[in-house]
Amino acid sequence: MSFIWPTMLGLLILIPLLVLFYIKLQQRRRRISASYGSFGSTQNAVGHGPGIRRHIPPVLFMVGLSILMIALARPQTVVSLPRQEGTVILAFDVSGSMAADDLKPTRMEAAKAAARLFIQRQPRTVQIGVVAFSDSGFTVQAPTNDLDLLLASINRLTPQHGTSVANGILTSLNTIARGNGQTTHLYSNLTPSPTSTPTLAPTPTETATPVMIPYQAVVKLYAKTKYSSQLKTEWTGSGTIISPDGLILTNAHVVNPPNKYIKVDALVVSMTDNPDLPPVDKYYADVLIVDKTVDIAILRISKTIDFKPVDGASLNLPYVTMGDSDALKLGDPLLILGYPGIGGDTITLTEGDVSGFSSQKKLGERAFIKTAASITGGASGGLVMDRAGLIVAIPTQLGYGGNDPLVDCRVVADTNGDGSIDSSDICVPAGGYINAMRPIKFAIPLIMAAESMAKATETEASPSIDTTATLTSTLQATATLPFTPTVIATVVP
Repeated sequence: MSFIWPTMLGLLILIPLLVLFYIKLQQRRRRISASYGSFGSTQNAVGHGPGIRRHIPPVLFMVGLSILMIALARPQTVVSLPRQEGTVILAFDVSGSMAADDLKPTRMEAAKAAARLFIQRQPRTVQIGVVAFSDSGFTVQAPTNDLDLLLASINRLTPQHGTSVANGILTSLNTIARGNGQTTHLYSNLTPSPTSTPTLAPTPTETATPVMIPYQAVVKLYAKTKYSSQLKTEWTGSGTIISPDGLILTNAHVVNPPNKYIKVDALVVSMTDNPDLPPVDKYYADVLIVDKTVDIAILRISKTIDFKPVDGASLNLPYVTMGDSDALKLGDPLLILGYPGIGGDTITLTEGDVSGFSSQKKLGERAFIKTAASITGGASGGLVMDRAGLIVAIPTQLGYGGNDPLVDCRVVADTNGDGSIDSSDICVPAGGYINAMRPIKFAIPLIMAAESMAKATETEASPSIDTTATLTSTLQATATLPFTPTVIATVVP
């Protein structure tokens, strides 16, 4: 027990003083009674006097006064009370099978309804998180007791691709582990005191976090094929705007058809204005450079979504500056932005670190940067930046690591010409679980070559300009690579 106003306990000294005063009064009363008794006035008294009963009211007064003085000091103590609390993770299977209608209206909607009912029955002391897993696991909502946030995160779940229960479990455990680092809440008016003398944190020599997350510079790319007069999406990927005039860095497999039977007729560029909402289709892009060896492609925005030509000099788009991938060290933090598709179409931020490096024949050491962060296929080609907000790598399908089919391969076109799209057709690699990234150093010479090509195209006087010669001369002047980049025809919708 402790007291908020312990100085008030000093008033208790009045109690013994009052007891002494009362004893003095009783002694005085006896002396007076004895003096009257000498005249014989007490000799004829009948019965007995009040005796000890006369002391009961003063004793009760002293006890009440003592309790009052102790109460003025405001005693308090910390009492342990039973409390129902904990962290619950709702792990949703968002694979394609959840679109089945054996449960009405669908398995996905039935699971959502059960989850909503469960959430509404939980006390406010229970933290609830939402995890979705398909090809990989993804935290849709960190543990919280905010009912509106939880219901909104559940409502935006949609069926995706394959199923990886293991990734769902790992993501759920990681989400709980991160939640255990929250600040402890105190349920007493007792002012906590530090158990030790706090020490000042050392002044950081580098920026701890970027000033802002450049989500507006990370775009979603739609590879579309023309069927009759309609453009239909074949697959999607991510990309990063690297110059204000509309150059976009992405993966080669995001824009390049996987075989001769599939033709990409248009590349649609969607941008995020509000991170709470899906991206909006804004532009069409042309392909300037594709290199399958390093899985890198450079695009250039060429038209608005209503097919009006754009002037690159007047676009003034948000963009991300190049960083130094060779400066990365083991354990350095990384932030990854892209459009994984799981948990909705909105842009997604994943945090990880540099967990290692690996080599590749012809490219030498540090051909890949490894990370423990979960990057799904839709985020391939997106942004990997350091804490300073500089782009240092690109998630790539080439580095998924292993011979097993971890990469999602979907049948999306009638490749054998039999009139139906089925398992007899050739599948299109469209993502999966990625744990490796291509260092930005392999993209820099390609970017410089693309910039030269863009300038040459803007200033060409006739269509006879040799863009291949321009690329070759630029690469020779800027960098030496162990591979030869490929210039392909631009994609015009």
